[in-house]
Formats: sequence, C-alpha cells, structure tokens
Amino acid sequence: MHVFNKEELSKTGYENNTAFSSHRPFLEYIVEFLYKNKNNEKLNILECGTGDGSSSYFSKITKDGKAKVWGVEYFNTPPASWYDNMKKKYENENYKITLEEQGLSVKGTPYYKKIESFYDLIFVDTGGYDNRANWVKESAGRCACVILHDSEHMHRFKPWLLDFVNENFEFVYDTWPTINPGTLFASTVDLECNFQYEGRFNDMPDAKEHKETPNPLINQ
Repeated sequence: MHVFNKEELSKTGYENNTAFSSHRPFLEYIVEFLYKNKNNEKLNILECGTGDGSSSYFSKITKDGKAKVWGVEYFNTPPASWYDNMKKKYENENYKITLEEQGLSVKGTPYYKKIESFYDLIFVDTGGYDNRANWVKESAGRCACVILHDSEHMHRFKPWLLDFVNENFEFVYDTWPTINPGTLFASTVDLECNFQYEGRFNDMPDAKEHKETPNPLINQ
C-alpha cells in the first residue's frame, strides 16, 4: 500500500506554498496508479475547472502520451481572462480546453451532450461549490475515479454529498482535516493508499448546512 506521509503533508499540503495545488500529490499518484492499472494505455480524463495546479500537470502527461484530457472552464473575465490564459499556457493536441456557460447544474446544459459515457478520471475543481457537487454526482457510474478539491466545504455545509459519494463508490479517501484545503477521491477500484474516509469532520458545527438545490433544467 502506498503511504502518504500525513505529517509532512499536513505542514504544507501543497506545492510552492500555494493552497490551490494541495491536490497535486494525490492527483499525480492516482493518474500513475490508473495508468499502470490500465496496462499503460492512454487515460481518458475530464477536468472540471482548470487551474495552474492541475492544468500544468495535465499538459505534461498529455504531451507524454499518457492521457487525453478535456478541460472545462467557465471564466474568462478581464483582466484575468482565465480561459484565454489557461488555453494559451497548457492546451495541446491531447489536451483541449473549452469555455462553457456555468450554472449550478451540469445535466441539461448545452455542453452536457459533449460529456462522454466513461472516463478513467474526473477531476472536479470548478468555481461554485454547488456546481462542484453536481459534477461529482454526475461522475457516479461515469468514471473509475473522481477527485474533488476543497472537500472541507462538503464536510461543513453539504454532508448529503458525502453520503452520496459513499453510497456510489466502493473506495473513498479524504485528506481533510489533515490537509487544508482537503481533497476527496473516490473510486470503483482500490487505490491502495492511506487517507481512507473516516466520516464527516465538521469544524464549523454552528454553520448552517446547505440543502441540495433542485436542477431547474430537467424534470424533477
């Protein structure tokens, strides 16, 4: 079993002192694990929300021929022009980044029909926590593994999503509260590592829980 050093990771939890990349040690391990588990065949990955932490890594492995990645981005407001910058810095033949219209929901949106039936990995780190929750829900039955960044938000405000993940994936792991921001990853195969999910950890017990928002784009 691969053992992440919890003591070392808890001191930083991320590369180059940027919390935006706290998922990187786990993202890298999972990609390599899935790649070997697939007998070194190219992985099919969906990235829900681009960023330097994940996109720089996806750009590298796609150039190396290890994966095909579709990066979904929602934001392109100047002066940051996030989509333009991510596309310019990281896109290549095997890594395509598209700008889509964001809402709370995934199912029923114009880009929904472009989502493939199965991915080896779905990485969720979009803007908007309700949107992230809906991406995770959409991933069930559609991927071997899903990774959710900033999992502490779900512990604090959306315990129903934690229940959903544990009901729909056989193997669940979560780095919160050892690492902040936390990263939750769930899989249909044993990822053979520590950080097994140990239940909800809410460090803000007085905070009001956020009920699930119905999807207005589909019939309930």
